[in-house]
Amino acid sequence: MKKQLCFLLLVVNSCWLGAQAPQGFNYQGVARNATGDPIRNQLISLRLSMHSDGPAGAVAYSETHQTTTGDLGIFSLQVGAGTPVSGTFSSIVWGAHAFWLEVELDATGGTNYQSLGTSQILSVPYALHAATVSDNDDADADPANELQTLSKTGNTITLSNNGGAVIDSVNDADADPANELQTLFKTGNTITLSNNGGSVNDAVNDADADPANELQTLFKTGNTITLSNNGGSVTDSVNDADADPGNELQQLALNGSMLQLTQANAVDLSPLASPWVAAPGGIEYNNGIAFTDSLMSRKLVWTGSPQPPYLSIEPGTAFIAQSPSNTSFWQGNLLRFDGTDPVSHNAVLSIDSLEYFRTGTGLLFSSRSVLDPAKLRFELGSAHTELTTGSLYHDIGSYNALFTGLGMIARQALTPDDVYERIELLPDSLAMYNDVKWKNVWLGTEARHKNGGLRLFSGANDRLIAHLGASTGTNDPLPFPRLSLYGLSDVSSATLGVSNVDGYLTLFGNGGFNSAQNGLFAAGTLDTLTGPGGTSIYLYNDRLVAGNQPGRNSGYLQINTIFQNAVAGIESSDNSLGRVYANGEFRIKDPVNDAFTHAFTPDGLMLQDSLKQLAGGLFLDPAVPNASLLAINGSSGAPNFYAGANLASGSGDHGFAEVYDSNGIGRAGMLVTLSNNGIVYANNGTIDVQEDSKLAAQLGRWALLHINPDNQLQFSSAIGPLGLTPNTGAVILNGDNAYVNVYAGNNFLSNDNDAANRGFVSVNDPLGQRKAGMFVDDNNQGVLYADIKNFCVDHPSDPAKQIWYASLEGPEAAAYVRGTSQLHSGEVFIPYPDHFREIALSSESTIQLTPRSAETYGLAVVDQNEQGFRVRELKGGLGNFAFYWEVKAVRKGYESYEVIRNKPTQTGVPPLSLDKFNTSKNHTGKHRAGSVGNKKN
Repeated sequence: MKKQLCFLLLVVNSCWLGAQAPQGFNYQGVARNATGDPIRNQLISLRLSMHSDGPAGAVAYSETHQTTTGDLGIFSLQVGAGTPVSGTFSSIVWGAHAFWLEVELDATGGTNYQSLGTSQILSVPYALHAATVSDNDDADADPANELQTLSKTGNTITLSNNGGAVIDSVNDADADPANELQTLFKTGNTITLSNNGGSVNDAVNDADADPANELQTLFKTGNTITLSNNGGSVTDSVNDADADPGNELQQLALNGSMLQLTQANAVDLSPLASPWVAAPGGIEYNNGIAFTDSLMSRKLVWTGSPQPPYLSIEPGTAFIAQSPSNTSFWQGNLLRFDGTDPVSHNAVLSIDSLEYFRTGTGLLFSSRSVLDPAKLRFELGSAHTELTTGSLYHDIGSYNALFTGLGMIARQALTPDDVYERIELLPDSLAMYNDVKWKNVWLGTEARHKNGGLRLFSGANDRLIAHLGASTGTNDPLPFPRLSLYGLSDVSSATLGVSNVDGYLTLFGNGGFNSAQNGLFAAGTLDTLTGPGGTSIYLYNDRLVAGNQPGRNSGYLQINTIFQNAVAGIESSDNSLGRVYANGEFRIKDPVNDAFTHAFTPDGLMLQDSLKQLAGGLFLDPAVPNASLLAINGSSGAPNFYAGANLASGSGDHGFAEVYDSNGIGRAGMLVTLSNNGIVYANNGTIDVQEDSKLAAQLGRWALLHINPDNQLQFSSAIGPLGLTPNTGAVILNGDNAYVNVYAGNNFLSNDNDAANRGFVSVNDPLGQRKAGMFVDDNNQGVLYADIKNFCVDHPSDPAKQIWYASLEGPEAAAYVRGTSQLHSGEVFIPYPDHFREIALSSESTIQLTPRSAETYGLAVVDQNEQGFRVRELKGGLGNFAFYWEVKAVRKGYESYEVIRNKPTQTGVPPLSLDKFNTSKNHTGKHRAGSVGNKKN
């Protein structure tokens, strides 16, 4: 059983009864249980405690009560009239402390109290407080025993005998007694106080001429003072029994700095005196903080104690020091920040220069900037930059650079005496040097022909290794361009250039042999033969000839034998088409194994390794005239792939292609039959469809898959034996996020042995969770399920509309629960089942009650919440009869169920259909495997 946690709604009755102060006050509250229901007609126990000076202060008084709640859970009691636990109620000194009331409750009427909280009693009853006043009747003959003393310490004015204190926030330090005085005047109904003292509107308009018709009469009866014409009355609780009308009056006087109240103490006002003292020619702050001298003095204003001053103003000079590291100095045309030291200052502004300095700290270098009419200079550590008219100079460590209107020079200093150029940029040249002082690159204008040139050097001894530009020899007639490469000497070893309009390439071998002849490039051997009489005959045998083809205005490259027979080459045909030729075979050479591999012969193109192992090729089909075939072999030499004519069709004009396993057996392929029907087949494999290099669909012996192009490991749809056993089929449709949208197959949720023969259809959400479906259960009963179940009909009067009803065929998605219960003394609380609270908006439900008794006025639901509802018999009946109840509530999440909807534009998705294949098992192509063999090499 759940533990009841009770609480009270506190109501304090402010009525205090009796001619004399009663020792107690009324208290009323409502007791409720943990669910908020009133505790009706039940005996309860209360413990009340008075805490002084705070909710956790000492308990001045404590008592207990037992009382019975009413029909609404209301109870009433008198605080002070209970059973005392500690202290006495009459001894509470109400005026000396503030009090808090703590309430504790035991809903069963026992002594197991639970604290319900502590609250302050904000208004102490006057009668109780008056009863604790020790001197409430001033009947004595002492005229001064109520007198108090007024004192002031600083700005605090205090009245003795706990008379309180106030803060005098006004500090009138001057000697003028009238400069705070204000004038009160009235314009129309507006009364205004001068010096921004504000204004008020006098709403009373006494327009008559009678000066006395608003006058009232003040009179006293006993201790009650009353003002006539409903002016109200007050009680004069002070009884001054003597006959002297002035023996309590006091006089306030000021003697020097002492403010004196007769028959009381005096207040010293000297701490409020002004610290400013008049001096000849000025005014002085008398504690040494600041002073001014006469106009003839050297210093006009000086502040600061002790020295140095924080502010000093002299004729022509001003000095400010907020701290020793934050000062400024201004004199004539000079403004300096952080002291007068010209070295360590932060900034100086003079009549012709501006300088800024920052001292380095930690890893930061010190920096300085100087601007004057002649230059701008920046310094950072040992590096500096200087900008003057027409030039810019950088000095960074061991490097420096000078920029002028004529160019740029960059230097490196190995030592102060060893400085050399690294880059030299002039209007017509650029030279760069390496770190050992040798020239690397020269780029500029040739001196003789004024053409551009580029020279590269070896980086040692300034030796030229390449030259690009015009010819530089003294005998060159014209500045034709050339590229020359140089060997160890200064003699060109190779030249690529242009002479007139023809290009030429010259290579120089040992002995200076020139291989460029008559516009041709030739390479070969130079043989020496002995002629008649011992003379030497030089015979040049061309092995390679390139240039203009003899008799044609086109280029060619020709390779000759030792007998000058052309065996291979590249040339342009008569119709200006390029061609490559070879006398016999065209082969590819493997440079690693130094052996020829692939070959192009009159029989076809063969792919083979250096050992002449055939890997495949494109050949003329010996079985079909003018037809060709393509064969690809594996590493074992057995065929992997074949494509050619379908000899089984009896005609060489029908195509055939097949792939083989490691044993040379055809496993998949495609062909065209004699009746021109195309067939694709796979033997114990799959047929894959690709789109943009991705698997798009797959047809196999077991299923048809549509592959998601974004993830080839997932499929978008599948049809095949995907169920519990190999003989059961299923259809699976996935969304684009790879989760299952629809499943149709056997009932995998069934625990029965015959589950594979029971159907199941599931429609899922974006995370693949089942949301709707139908299946046959273990009892062979059809079951439909969904988050919400509907039926839909066409709108009778609007063809473009439909009507959707949710079960139970109503205009809202609702749930219901019903049952029976019985009253107990005319009342009962019915809790909702857990499942109903989870799915329904039970706090906004509709409840129907049916009494099972005729002796009643009826039943009513008097309270309902998310936990359940309370039923009570009408007219205060106390019956104990049974009744039926039924509760209907809207489903959570379906508060806005749409009844009338537009028809969907697409009535449905057409079912997926597959063409039947008539693939014969003998179409393996195995009969062509033998034709893919090694050709003669």
